[in-house]
Amino acid sequence: MVKDEKGFSTIEFLIGAILMTFIIFFPIVTQMQMHSIQSLEQELNRTLQMAAVQGEVTPEIKQITEQNLAETGMENVSFTPDTTTDPVERGGTVHVGIVAERPEESMFSGVMALIGGDDIESDTFMVEGSIMSEHLP
Repeated sequence: MVKDEKGFSTIEFLIGAILMTFIIFFPIVTQMQMHSIQSLEQELNRTLQMAAVQGEVTPEIKQITEQNLAETGMENVSFTPDTTTDPVERGGTVHVGIVAERPEESMFSGVMALIGGDDIESDTFMVEGSIMSEHLP
């Protein structure tokens, strides 16, 4: 007579453990990525406000932006070539583009590779924005 044994086999346990790990950690990893993007967008808004008053993106504004982003863990910050660096009079458009490297190794890529999804295309974030100049010469 064969005994009817109940319980998990090793493979069932491993599949369940991997699935539970994914369910627990994927939202956390996604939130970390979204927080980095949100921090960069907030700094873009601050930079746009400062540039609107000055009528351009001055070296001082760039330095402030780089320091603020360094405090959030984003290094190697640069500005896109179409960033307005020449004075624009009131009513003109000031454009700012910021490119920053991801603050940490992308865990999102690892999770996506685990489930067979697409990897992220680059290790940088880029945000752009425009604002009307308030600069009075």
